[in-house]
Amino acid sequence: MEQISCGSVCDRFPPLTARYPWLISQNLEDDNQVQYFYTIHDELPHYQCRIPELLGKLIQGCFHGWVVLSNHPHNNKWSLWNQVTSKIISLPTLILEDGNYESIGHCCLSAPPDDPSSVLLLARTDKSTFVFCQLGSKRDKFRWTEMSYAKQLKRLSFDGKLLRNLTCCNDKVYALSTDGSFTNLVIQVDIMVGKKEVVITLMLFGACPLPSYSSDRCSGGDIKFYLKGSCTELFYIIYYENKSLKTSADVCLFKLDMTSIKWEELEGLKDWDISDLRFDDWVYDDYTDFHKSHDIWEEIDDLKDANLFLDLSLDQSVSYSRSELGGYVHIRGKMGKTIYAYHVKDKTISQFPIPSPILPTSHVLIWECRLRATQKPEFG
Repeated sequence: MEQISCGSVCDRFPPLTARYPWLISQNLEDDNQVQYFYTIHDELPHYQCRIPELLGKLIQGCFHGWVVLSNHPHNNKWSLWNQVTSKIISLPTLILEDGNYESIGHCCLSAPPDDPSSVLLLARTDKSTFVFCQLGSKRDKFRWTEMSYAKQLKRLSFDGKLLRNLTCCNDKVYALSTDGSFTNLVIQVDIMVGKKEVVITLMLFGACPLPSYSSDRCSGGDIKFYLKGSCTELFYIIYYENKSLKTSADVCLFKLDMTSIKWEELEGLKDWDISDLRFDDWVYDDYTDFHKSHDIWEEIDDLKDANLFLDLSLDQSVSYSRSELGGYVHIRGKMGKTIYAYHVKDKTISQFPIPSPILPTSHVLIWECRLRATQKPEFG
């Protein structure tokens, strides 16, 4: 396999070492539609590939070993690709009544496609609706459905309108609610697949944790929130921007082990309903279970052998992987030209320019590519 500078293009995954976290960049405005594999370590080669299954496709995410893809630029043909088995599952053409396909900003696969309860769930960024397709049925029965969750979310959050950062953890789907006048919430998206229909119910999982310290490096810049699940662990990330420099300033990180939760202490959240309560009447100390939901999170100061990756240019993009060189939150800047590496334990930030041959001029997606024990790459 040749490096980018040599001009060689392959049609399969390059030989990647599991020691380092790898990133894949694609520029769909480029007629060549080449994918670039690279790390932030200069001593390693960069590879360029033209993988047939990815041509003309946006990488929307990866769940349960399956890459979720959509066509570019229309975003109305969705498919699942397993890069280990090379199997592809194509879904029916998505038809939205308002035609605003660019509004689909979040996705999650609830279970592997061969699971009868598997559902591909999409969330829109312009209205309080889910768009979903049941995958556990026969292919001739695949169909898209759009449903509103506006009333359900209002019941849980006063006036929250949108859910974001859909993620899987411990066989459940979770999302963030961050646009209400209340507080940031973690919402459980309960998906029940019946013989005739799919029923989606929102339930309050709890309040998002609050940092133990106030960052003195953000200088009034933007603050963004992310949610990411991995196996039985759920991560909540707070990102701070330096307002004057427009650069990454600080990261606060929380982790929750689902297997250690004492659910009986959160019993009062099961039937949570504040739709008839005025915000001015809210008394925090009157809701002990809600108060306890803050405390089940662990504020962590060391990621050890794990890495998180945030893409600020897309806002919602977040991935997780393990490698020998772990302990970092890698952040792609808003302009897409720099990766900031935040070391969680040392609380230091380093800047790494994205190599110029890789840097596209428009519409770029960058995803983390992780290696399994079999050395088969998968996206994160």
